[in-house]
Amino acid sequence: MASDTFTALLGLLKQGIGNNNNTWGSLLNSGVMDEVDLAIAGRNPQTVTGGTLDLSASPPPAGPSGAIHAILDLSGTLASNQIVQVPNLSKIWLVNNGCTLAGHTLTFKTPSGSASLAIPSGWAKVWCDGNNNCFVGRSASLGDPQYFAPDGTLAAPGISFFNEQGTGIRRKGTQDVCVTVNGADVLEITGAGASTPSVINVLSPNAFQVQGVAYIPSGAEIDYSGLVEPTGWYFPVGQTKNRTTDAALFAAIAPNSIGGVAITGNTHTNTTLDNLTVDLRGLGLVGALIEGTGIPTGTTIASINSATALTLSQAATGTATGIAIRALPYGQGDAATTFNLPDRRGAAPFIRDDLGGTAKGNLTKSTTQGIDGTKLNATGGEQAHTLTFGEIPAHTHPVTITDPGHFHTVPSGGGASSSLAANNALQVTGTVNTSTATTGITATVPATGGGASPPGGGAHNVVPPATICNRLIKR
Repeated sequence: MASDTFTALLGLLKQGIGNNNNTWGSLLNSGVMDEVDLAIAGRNPQTVTGGTLDLSASPPPAGPSGAIHAILDLSGTLASNQIVQVPNLSKIWLVNNGCTLAGHTLTFKTPSGSASLAIPSGWAKVWCDGNNNCFVGRSASLGDPQYFAPDGTLAAPGISFFNEQGTGIRRKGTQDVCVTVNGADVLEITGAGASTPSVINVLSPNAFQVQGVAYIPSGAEIDYSGLVEPTGWYFPVGQTKNRTTDAALFAAIAPNSIGGVAITGNTHTNTTLDNLTVDLRGLGLVGALIEGTGIPTGTTIASINSATALTLSQAATGTATGIAIRALPYGQGDAATTFNLPDRRGAAPFIRDDLGGTAKGNLTKSTTQGIDGTKLNATGGEQAHTLTFGEIPAHTHPVTITDPGHFHTVPSGGGASSSLAANNALQVTGTVNTSTATTGITATVPATGGGASPPGGGAHNVVPPATICNRLIKR
């Protein structure tokens, strides 16, 4: 007769034909019914303190499974990491991690496999695939007490959507989580233990929008007290950047379209560019560099004559119709692959005087030190200033100099006394005053102005009270 055997997964008794005469009922109850009962609803309480709890001994088909129970209920205070070793069989357990972890971990593994993900406190599902792999929390329902997802990739995030499998959430690295849309990371959030710690990094310039407008659009500038450039920002110091790598920033400060309309026009073998598809007036572009087929490198916009025409600083090399136009207020780099950022060093930015299309007249080039407030990237002003004669305000000097004249007192008779002692005559003594006389000196003070040579002549400070900080521009 054939020998009794056991099933491959749970180790249930399989009787050999003709075996166990008059005892098969008892064997069926103990070797099949009780084992099935445990496999479906059985609970195996275990107190652990660390090390290895081995439930893998004599696995099926050698005999009943030592890990047959449906529920593994673990408790105790861990003094070291705890491993639960299970047979390399396809099996699911509902695990209650009731241990006091004390900084240690609870994991599952097969005798030849690697440890699973750490099982947190509370309930979790653990599955062995029969190929020495133990998985934690891989259920089909987010209704579990805690859902454990794989890290995933750009193409297949750990949590994704059935109808859009390249969109979801993935774990990029230690304490580093990304929101991925259509196979690209658009938002990154990290913790203190990440390689770039504690940041919320908007990887796509338009990832955050409020009513369709980017929350922090490319080209936005802010004051910054940090010492180094944060991810996604630059210090604007006039440096060159790549037109492809920083396409969003390039499009913001040197657009080739406005309001969804491509900027095009017609060139001639002169300085006229006409038939413009976009009205460029009131945008601060006079003086900006301009690019397009047949327009020499270094050409600027000399004037914008109307809604459809402008004048170039030098003639185009040929005649062309409908060429793409781009204006670059801050510099064109190599005019092919790079462009320049604004240079904000040592200067306070002012709002464009004709913002909105109408000049207010507060910033003009009416003086040597003035700024043409209608031109982007215009510069001017000074730190200190020495007044010229014409800049001294009209004023008067109310000074009157009057010489009152003067006289001298002298003795009468020409001496201190006049004596007739010789003939015993009367002696006469006295003084007399000379006639009043003036010096003839006249002091003249101009009625207005400050004189040909103003006193001192030194420069005076024109910088208001200020503090110094860094500046950032959004990529």
